[in-house]
Amino acid sequence: RGDRATAIRWYGRLRSVLERELSVLPARQTEALHDECVAGLRPAEPELVGRALELARAEAALNAAARGDLGALVVRGTAGLGKSALCRRIASTARKRGWAVTTVAAAGRSAPYAPLVTVIERVLAHDRDLLDRLSPRTRSALAELTVLAAPAPPWEGGLTRHHVIGALRRVLVDTESTPALLVLDDAHRADDATIDVLAHLAADAAGDLLVVLAHRPGPAPEALERGVARLSRAGTAMTIDLDPLDRDDAVLLVRAVAPGGVDVEGVVDRSGGNPFFLHEL
Repeated sequence: RGDRATAIRWYGRLRSVLERELSVLPARQTEALHDECVAGLRPAEPELVGRALELARAEAALNAAARGDLGALVVRGTAGLGKSALCRRIASTARKRGWAVTTVAAAGRSAPYAPLVTVIERVLAHDRDLLDRLSPRTRSALAELTVLAAPAPPWEGGLTRHHVIGALRRVLVDTESTPALLVLDDAHRADDATIDVLAHLAADAAGDLLVVLAHRPGPAPEALERGVARLSRAGTAMTIDLDPLDRDDAVLLVRAVAPGGVDVEGVVDRSGGNPFFLHEL
């Protein structure tokens, strides 16, 4: 009926019941309808103005990852400088290249592996037949993380970091011919176990996986700083540091999004070159 908000609420209830009582996902048609509703609520994303050098470095990172020379891309910047926007552009570029792309944002330092569980569930929702292509042991490991991998043979013993690393790699890199991109936004809010797993995945990447970690600069959680430092020392990580926009790009951004009559110069002066402040002002 065009009531997107109500439809999305009912979708959430439906999915919760199906996961809890039957360990299944909604039907593909239901997922498609949900995606349509979400797309209708999402405002149009503003054009990414400036950042030409940063985008060039991101392209170079994708090229290096495809050669097996890079496993991680670190995007750092204070709040409002456009980390998420840059990550969306990176993801879009990877999709155009035929990569399998999964993005997730850390919601807080809660249960171990919480963002990775979201990643696994999104991949399984997109590819319902993936579980049939996995080994019984991998399915058992996944079932310890999410009910969506059930039914599976019972897991014997405790689930270790190495088991999670192996299971996640098999979920993300399903074929040898398709590289995968995993974007973790707000990585500074992720739990230590998640960061540890992603750092190990990035260190072992061999042309089939690139992990993007977007976070605010220090003081960052110790696990994140330690993981990034280890990858940098090994030469398997590239870092993009976002600075405020220069004045010319700030003026272009305001003119791209502002209605007529706005004091462009005044907005730029007050924003400090922060894209978020530019939009809000």
